[in-house]
Parts: sequence; structure tokens; C-alpha cells
Amino acid sequence: MRIQLSGDELLASQNVTGEQIVAYAKRFIGKCTYKLGCQNPNKQCDCSGFIWYVYHHFFPNMFALRTDARGYAKYGKKISKTKLAVVS
Repeated sequence: MRIQLSGDELLASQNVTGEQIVAYAKRFIGKCTYKLGCQNPNKQCDCSGFIWYVYHHFFPNMFALRTDARGYAKYGKKISKTKLAVVS
């Protein structure tokens, strides 16, 4: 069974903040090399595998996204390019 929640609902359901997710993800900066199809930032990963790994850490029973960009594109809310922002 797949549970469909908005991003805010998902975070609230697990008592997790976006800041906690980002902080966890930042722990892997400089620790892995790129390899297509891999999803373990302690060794090797690609972009979508990294996203899967980080979210699966917080939501192991709920996170059922496919680990490729095509699968991720089906989730979330479409926004215009003018609303994009760079966060550091």
C-alpha cells in the first residue's frame, strides 16, 4: 500500500523538519563518488539514489518513490522557473 501525503503532511506525520533532512544530507558531502544506479552515499551514489537514501532514512516504511528522476517527477507540486531558488 502506498500512502500519498503532501510534503508538509509527511514531515508532520513523522515529527521531522526539513532542516533535519537537510542536516542529515549534508553529512555526506565529500564522502561519496558518483556512480550511476547506486544509492549509498557512504560509498557511491547517483543524484536520485542519494535522494532516496536520505528520505528512506527518515521514512523507511513510507518512502516508496522510484529511484530515478522520471519517478521523482511524478511527485510534488509543479512550480514555475521564476519561483526556483538556490539554497546554501
